[in-house]
Amino acid sequence: MKKIFLAVFFSFPVVLCFGQTDCRVFKTGVYSYRDSADNLITVTRKKKRQQEYDAKNNIITKLRVKWTNDCEYQLTQIWSNSKNKRKQNRTVSRVVITKTYGNARYDYNCGCKDLTIKGRNGTMTRIKE
Repeated sequence: MKKIFLAVFFSFPVVLCFGQTDCRVFKTGVYSYRDSADNLITVTRKKKRQQEYDAKNNIITKLRVKWTNDCEYQLTQIWSNSKNKRKQNRTVSRVVITKTYGNARYDYNCGCKDLTIKGRNGTMTRIKE
């Protein structure tokens, strides 16, 4: 009985490690999501920069990305060609990856200051790496 208990006890942390999500794969790549107006936004993320493009309204927004841990990052808007979005320059938003689906997509919760996605849950889908 003691051997069974020890085997289960020592294998439990291994199961937890393999069951955890590895969000690091989402630090770079090309993604898409839908904003609150149901517009498709294309996101290109490289190292510490992110660019979002709303093709329907021809709006480009550039952001700085700071990863605070493997599944959480902060976005700071640094530029936009939209006069309305420029009001959000220098605002910091916290994004938490809540669930991943392999390397293909992830669900997130955003405490965003941008009114189009404020307090929004959404899904970011990978288009290409």
